[in-house]
Amino acid sequence: MIRFLLGLIFGAAAGATAGAVAGLLLAPKTGEETRQIVAARATQATQKARGYVDSLRQYIGTEQAAQSAEKDSDNHVDVTGS
Repeated sequence: MIRFLLGLIFGAAAGATAGAVAGLLLAPKTGEETRQIVAARATQATQKARGYVDSLRQYIGTEQAAQSAEKDSDNHVDVTGS
């Protein structure tokens, strides 16, 4: 099973590399234009990933606050005897 997964991962990486090389060699734009496009898309992807991470951090913080409030309410002891 592990051998299969390693083969699958290696095959996917090799295919992605071959596709990237072929795309760069056969691209209709100059190298400078292609580098600018790749840099712009990398910047966009980084910003999008940061947005996802920030959203996840906010969600986790909200969940932790809710769990903390719930835990505090569970620790409440009714001393009125009812």
